[in-house]
Amino acid sequence: MLLNINLKIEKLKKYLFTILISIASFYIASATHIKAGDISAKKDPNNAFLYTFTLTIYYETARVTGSGAVPIDNQTMVFSDGTSQSANLSGNLVDVGNGTSKGTFIFVHTFPAVGVYSVGYKEANRIADIKNMSESVNTTFYIDAQIIISPFVPNNTPVLITSPIDIAYTGKIFKHNPGAYDPDGDSLSFELIPPKKSNNIDVDGYLSPADPIFGGKANNGGAPYISINPYTGEVTWDTPGTQGIYNIAIKVTEWRKGQRLGYVVRDMQITVKDGKNNPPKITALRDTCVEAGTSLIKNLTTTDPDKNDVIVTSIGEGFINLQNSLQWASYTPQNRRPTPLIGTITLNTNCNLIRNQPYLFTFKAEDQPPIFDKLTDFYTWNVKVIAPKVKNFTVSVQNNNEAKLTWDLYNFNECSNRNSNNIKIQIIRSRCDSIIFDGTCPEISLPNAELLTTLNVNETSYIDKNLVQSTTYYYTIRVIFNDLQGGLSNWHQVKKITPLKSAALIKSITSLDNQIEIIWKSPLDTSIYQGKNYDITLNYKSKESLNFKSKTINTNNLTGGNFIIDVNPNDSIYFVNITIADQFGKSYTSNTLSSVKLNTIAKKSELELTWEQHQNITSTEYQIFNPKNNTLITKLSVSNDTVQKFSINNLPNCDSSCAVVKAIAYYCSGENNDTVVFTSNKSCQLIRAGTTPILNLNIIPTICANYSCDKPFPFAPYSNTVFWNKPKVPLCDYPNSFNVYYSETDNYNWKLIGNTIDTNWIHSGLSNFAGCYMVKSTNSFGDEGQMSNVVCQDICPCYELPNIISPNGDDKNELFVPLPEPRFVESVKFKVYNRWGQVVYELEDNNQILIKWDAKGISDGVYFYQADVTFSRRAKNADRYKTLKGWVQVVR
Repeated sequence: MLLNINLKIEKLKKYLFTILISIASFYIASATHIKAGDISAKKDPNNAFLYTFTLTIYYETARVTGSGAVPIDNQTMVFSDGTSQSANLSGNLVDVGNGTSKGTFIFVHTFPAVGVYSVGYKEANRIADIKNMSESVNTTFYIDAQIIISPFVPNNTPVLITSPIDIAYTGKIFKHNPGAYDPDGDSLSFELIPPKKSNNIDVDGYLSPADPIFGGKANNGGAPYISINPYTGEVTWDTPGTQGIYNIAIKVTEWRKGQRLGYVVRDMQITVKDGKNNPPKITALRDTCVEAGTSLIKNLTTTDPDKNDVIVTSIGEGFINLQNSLQWASYTPQNRRPTPLIGTITLNTNCNLIRNQPYLFTFKAEDQPPIFDKLTDFYTWNVKVIAPKVKNFTVSVQNNNEAKLTWDLYNFNECSNRNSNNIKIQIIRSRCDSIIFDGTCPEISLPNAELLTTLNVNETSYIDKNLVQSTTYYYTIRVIFNDLQGGLSNWHQVKKITPLKSAALIKSITSLDNQIEIIWKSPLDTSIYQGKNYDITLNYKSKESLNFKSKTINTNNLTGGNFIIDVNPNDSIYFVNITIADQFGKSYTSNTLSSVKLNTIAKKSELELTWEQHQNITSTEYQIFNPKNNTLITKLSVSNDTVQKFSINNLPNCDSSCAVVKAIAYYCSGENNDTVVFTSNKSCQLIRAGTTPILNLNIIPTICANYSCDKPFPFAPYSNTVFWNKPKVPLCDYPNSFNVYYSETDNYNWKLIGNTIDTNWIHSGLSNFAGCYMVKSTNSFGDEGQMSNVVCQDICPCYELPNIISPNGDDKNELFVPLPEPRFVESVKFKVYNRWGQVVYELEDNNQILIKWDAKGISDGVYFYQADVTFSRRAKNADRYKTLKGWVQVVR
């Protein structure tokens, strides 16, 4: 019977073993088939919330075809709106070579509201033996994408054209480009990220394919590396070292006007082999701009170091979006030929192609070796289509201080898909320095230039008013498209004018003691004036006043002169201009300039300077002088702020330090001696180091010595007086005041109780004069010095007990009470003991400090007592408690 049972067990074991083998075989067959994949999304043109998602997965062909194929239908996509959706294979699997088949799955999804959403796909499992992750055969595959859903931000995700299955050779530079483009013309950025096994979770044990563990050496002899061009998406691996299968992930982010819209992630696979083949090489083209309405013709040259045939194909966005405008002469397998190959690109542009982002033309060169695997090179060429320039732009002077700008009406009629309301005219202006820019691509910034105005595209003129006298101005103009695509024209040739040459030139404004001197010289153009007599009028006002005052001289000389005006020293700055009028009433007024007002504040060993100036001519620098010896202290560049600041440091203590500021400017008229000098008032301060000396503190003793315990003590309130010597420091740096601090006990919980300029302090109104004191000096900057020594004052406590009590009714010594009356006692604990240590009396009320024990119930004799006395607050907290022990004789 036992033998029969054992046989059944053995059969059961074999049966279970067979089941386990079957399960394992199924797992290996069904869980090791995914190589790569990505996701893209396309918006429905009529519904901003409806999107079609395309999931593209690349499988190991042997696992998903033939008998025992792994089922791949019913793939699930998870959306961050809390829903999920399944789909079957769309169409048939497509063989893409290298033992790989491509499957496509379509998901149509409606989002519930405006927002940022993510979508993810997770499936088991990756193929086996991926070298740069742990146990890939047991690792799930995960990719995701993110997109903004909004009717105000219509958006489609980037699309990746190139197959994510590629081959590299050991020791040879590997290149790959995903061939990404954005259907909306948004700009793209690229980065390498670790492949994922789940949302935000990297695969286990991920290593870069260029990790030293895999060997390899870069062409320059350094360590191997793998990188991605953040603008074109080109992956470069320099160079693979070990054969095998590697996976990387590429994150493609889309941007619109500097705002991130979303991203897609591609997980791709690279198989590294050994071989003697070398990849072909595409000769780089220079990125460029082309004006809409013109044609751009370029030749693309490809070579192969092994003299193999090469097939050059185009995969970039430019070839997709510009099909009707682009001609590309390349080569097919039927007409391939050995290198060098020269293909011709002809781009016929029109207004509808204008946009901010360049078009990316990506080329793929694939060699055709007779034995080895094919190798590739990629190159991405950026071409921006810009708008036509404004025509017939002119600038002229009118009314002596205005610039009139004119141009032809801009022709945008050929832009059939562009709204004229979104096309604007921008005018750029610069003073003194000409506008310099790259004439090829208009996105280059313009140094020394400002955006003067933005106009509607149907405008043809503009008046620039209130120009500065005798100053050269430069102007240029361009077109800008403000719609979704965006776009710019190139800048027009720069135009130059110099207005207002007939007004006097103010050459200097100097602030004196309660006066200001203004020096002027002849205008650049005096031919406008007639006759021999001229009224020269100075107009001036302070910043604080409302109206200008005038001061006029009559002269027959226009070569120059000066004015001196009295000013209020309390005013900040003065504005001045000069009018020249001839005897026939023709007059011109200079631009208004301001004086420079300097204020100084003395700080610790430094002088802080603050000055104000308002100028509309070009300032170059500020010069700071020491007026005592007229030496230059420093030069400062001019900022855009009206108020300027500077500090002079390490100045000697107790010394009067002064400063004068000169502001240097110029008219930039192109004539000699254009410089204008503005000199401030002289401002001085007494410099203080801010000394805070340590003080030596004393206290007047209490009256305790005059009052023994049997002498009546004065009642509250009491007072304490602390005093200190004058610190020995320079008079200019003598402390500003003294802060007095107080603590009730020696725990030194300091409280500020007063501030004085004297060298003593009376602390009055005290109910208890015990306490401690210390003092700190303060300087004029509000800084405190270190603490002085500490002095303390204590109370005059008294508590004495008798040694006899006679409770016999004769009214003498009837009670046991303190003698004389206690002083500054708060409470008492009192006990009486007989000679055997037994308590015969205990005071029940600790606040009964007089005790008043009558010895009732005990016999005559000698007894012992203990009194634990708590005094009112003491300077030393430990002195507050005292234990008195003694004997008392009871006699009747």
